[in-house]
Amino acid sequence: MSLDEGSASAPSMSPGKSHALHKVSVKWALAVWAIFFALSLALQWQSGAWQSDFGGHADEAAHVVTGLMVRDYLGGGFLEEWHPMRYAQDYYERFPKVAIGHYPPGFYLVEGVVLIPWRSPSTVLLLMVALSAGVAWQTWRLAGDLGLGEIGGLVLGTAFCLLPLVRTYTAIVMSDLLLVIFILAATRAVGRFVTRDRSRDAWAFGFLAAAAILTKGSGLLLALVPPITIALTGRWKLLMSPRLWLAAVPVLVLALPWMLATRHITAEGMSEVNFSDYLGNATVYYLMGFTIEIGWVALIVITIGAELTLVNAWRANQSDRAPLNSEVAALWALVGGLFLFYVAVPSGLDHRYLLPVLPPALVLAALVLKQCLGRRWPRAVGPAIMIFVTMVVAETWRPVVKHYTGASEVISELLKQGAGDESTVLIVSDVSGEGAMTAAAAFLGEKALRVLRGSKILASSDWLGRGYELKFSSREDLRILLEERGVDFIVLEQLPDDRDSIPAHWSSLAEFLSVPDEVDWASPPQTFGSERKHGRESEFVVYQLKALAKAEIEPQPPGAETDDQPQ
Repeated sequence: MSLDEGSASAPSMSPGKSHALHKVSVKWALAVWAIFFALSLALQWQSGAWQSDFGGHADEAAHVVTGLMVRDYLGGGFLEEWHPMRYAQDYYERFPKVAIGHYPPGFYLVEGVVLIPWRSPSTVLLLMVALSAGVAWQTWRLAGDLGLGEIGGLVLGTAFCLLPLVRTYTAIVMSDLLLVIFILAATRAVGRFVTRDRSRDAWAFGFLAAAAILTKGSGLLLALVPPITIALTGRWKLLMSPRLWLAAVPVLVLALPWMLATRHITAEGMSEVNFSDYLGNATVYYLMGFTIEIGWVALIVITIGAELTLVNAWRANQSDRAPLNSEVAALWALVGGLFLFYVAVPSGLDHRYLLPVLPPALVLAALVLKQCLGRRWPRAVGPAIMIFVTMVVAETWRPVVKHYTGASEVISELLKQGAGDESTVLIVSDVSGEGAMTAAAAFLGEKALRVLRGSKILASSDWLGRGYELKFSSREDLRILLEERGVDFIVLEQLPDDRDSIPAHWSSLAEFLSVPDEVDWASPPQTFGSERKHGRESEFVVYQLKALAKAEIEPQPPGAETDDQPQ
């Protein structure tokens, strides 16, 4: 089958047979999803995610705590404070990793609903497994619909689960996999619309695009998919179709208000690098990142396929030849649109932004192999796809390890030492360490702990760490600051080996605590082991202070202070 041919339509059948086939098809679809779920769960367990807490990425704890906040509000918190923003402010005061505002609410709504029946870290991890299996299932379905067969789809879906980038973000709690689900579904809706020019496909694309944008701002890249698809298929008249513009309605009604309301917050996450410099750096970065995450073999096959697609599209536009298959064109549009979006929008550089192109890249590469081999050696197509997938997995394979942080152990010990009333804990570490402790406290010490983050209490800076400044100038000022904040416990991570790179507040507090006569301890300091620094042995030291006068803390807007990277 060439790239500009569609899959064969199903033969007509009686209603009874159609219904029976549908029932079997649903059972088979559920079975396939269960296979991918089991595979993703095994890979997640192997990574150490179930023993490590939520400090695998600077953003992870923010996603966990914010989802937990939504769960607690829906699960009864609204009875204490019905106004959601005031509830969020109170929650942020206790667990300062609430990041709604910097991030849209979509992922947190899903996470919060899932957490309602079982308020546990394992629930969040299972959600990530379900999302990973969902994307693999979409890959299977996409491959089958484009003529690669169910076995070919299983192979490609399995390959997706085994890619290191996918295994990493199945182990780390982030919104990216949910974003991929919406982006793939929206892209398929574009393909159907270009084929049939139906209002329901335009509406489907609009609602799915709005859902993607409300999951993560980079869902805006979907705006590039329809025009590129139309250009590849040569169906220019669709640009004048009123049905096409129906897709903008859900985005304008649902997503635009949120984007406008939070634009002053999200603007802080944009890089200040000169645009021309960013454009060059981002182009090289994402081309190399794509090669690292899917391999040279796939890059070569995809490049060949892209050239064939452009040639076929040009020839079809210049003659009466049948246009490129619209669903295939939409996949190419997604791949091209994503690269165009991320090299043009200075939102930072991160390999995880490539996640949405991995499923279409695998499927398109398999279609290229089928096009090249299918006419002369049709029996070689299946083995060729198997060899291709094996080479991709072998070339890209690298261990994915989420190291033990010790956060839950530390928080559990603090709860044992607490007097029963709400205790105030100052946590001083880097962004991921403070996040892991805050997330563990939110799960284990819902009503018994209030967390202060050293990077926010002892110093000030903007979202990306710019304008850093200490909030104390002497040891006496530091003592007064601790007293005013009513600190009961201090959790200080051991200073890293490269002490020149650590923030001043971290080293200043460590020096302050190292003088025995400076602080009146309720008990000797305790140490807890950690391996979160890439497996290197480290430790957290817990200091318990005698009762100090507690001061009222002015609540801050959720998300106003967070170190998480831009979306």
